[in-house]
Amino acid sequence: MSMAKTPKKLQELLDKWAEEGIVPVAKWPEERRRAFDEALRRSEEPVAKALAEAGVNVNSVWDLVNTSEPYPKALPVLIELLTGDYHPKILEGIARALAVRDAYAIEHAWPVALDLFLETAVVVKSNETVPFWN
Repeated sequence: MSMAKTPKKLQELLDKWAEEGIVPVAKWPEERRRAFDEALRRSEEPVAKALAEAGVNVNSVWDLVNTSEPYPKALPVLIELLTGDYHPKILEGIARALAVRDAYAIEHAWPVALDLFLETAVVVKSNETVPFWN
């Protein structure tokens, strides 16, 4: 069985990262990946605790992302957590958990998410970071 060839654009990106010393997580040694996963799990504990206090028992916000069951009690908590100082992977999970067809989420979460996006979205132009709308 032959391995598929890496697309040219992807290979260029991987080569650029290698030159800059950036190693994709998938290529990290197992020990480093386990340590990262554990640190991420520990940093997510306040999220799981806040959800548990609202009656939503999960190990991770990603449990909500991956369920087909509705979780209306979690939505106000998730909205509040969305502005927290969490690892980007945790914030991604919170935002994705809020991406549901629920009137409460649509009315309350999306304005908060849009404000956060407008405050933080940037592009890099000539080594200068500027808001994306400039």
